[in-house]
Amino acid sequence: MKKYYILVLYLISICYSNNFAFTGNFDGLNSQFNLLNSLNIVKILDVPTSESEFTINTENRLVATASCQDITVYLDATGNITIAEDAVNNGSTGTTITFDTDITSFTCADIGSNTVVLTVTDIDATSDTCTATVTVVDNLPPTASNLAAVNVQCAADVPAVNIADVFDEADNCAGTITVAHISDVSDGNSNPEVITRTYSVTDAAGNSINVTQLITVDDTTNPTASNLAAVNVQCAADVPAVNIADVFDEADNCAGTITVAHVSDVSDGNSNPEVITRTYSVTDAAGNSINVTQLITV
Repeated sequence: MKKYYILVLYLISICYSNNFAFTGNFDGLNSQFNLLNSLNIVKILDVPTSESEFTINTENRLVATASCQDITVYLDATGNITIAEDAVNNGSTGTTITFDTDITSFTCADIGSNTVVLTVTDIDATSDTCTATVTVVDNLPPTASNLAAVNVQCAADVPAVNIADVFDEADNCAGTITVAHISDVSDGNSNPEVITRTYSVTDAAGNSINVTQLITVDDTTNPTASNLAAVNVQCAADVPAVNIADVFDEADNCAGTITVAHVSDVSDGNSNPEVITRTYSVTDAAGNSINVTQLITV
């Protein structure tokens, strides 16, 4: 027994001087010698029968050393993000290490910089820690629907801008969603003219989308005017001259110039009496037109 103890102490001295760790089992006596080295484990595999009968294996073991890196993560559509336990690991070392990060789940309330602690533990339960910054970002835009199309007859009927028309805006994070009018842009045509009205929808993080509304201006309504009063004359020379001013009550549903023009004087081919049908056209600014007539009997 004493020979073994002396030998053990001798081996411990050698192992310690070579940065080894040492464990042994001798003649039914269990002994554990932990020299707290970071490089090797020495195991006595067989109980010795003499000072020269030790079988020794060595195995490299690295003590846990934590190394961290800062990361940026992005919230999902539900306003949440979960990172892996080793997400901030930056080459930590150690034999058979495990990772544990104290905070792995983040929400909209965590937008910005967050300090987390990474704990690295090796096979011998030795631990080391480091800190990292997890920057949480909301980069998802809000949602909103395009507005229903509007059809009007006249430019004056185009509805006024109203941000309340955008009514279903939503976002993955709570906070104020701002709706603003950007522009009304015409396609440059007329009857129909299509105006594209655009609103922006911006969340509290500054993410933004645009929604649109198509407004079609198409005047399909004819102007109005009365047929002229009939005229009776004795002679062909007494037939009154064409006078567009005789059409005096023209009107239209939309603002704009109404143009009256003489179209024709058409005789029925008879005489005494001869009936002449005088026709005027009445045309609005959109090109919608009607004819009015005047009967002249000679």
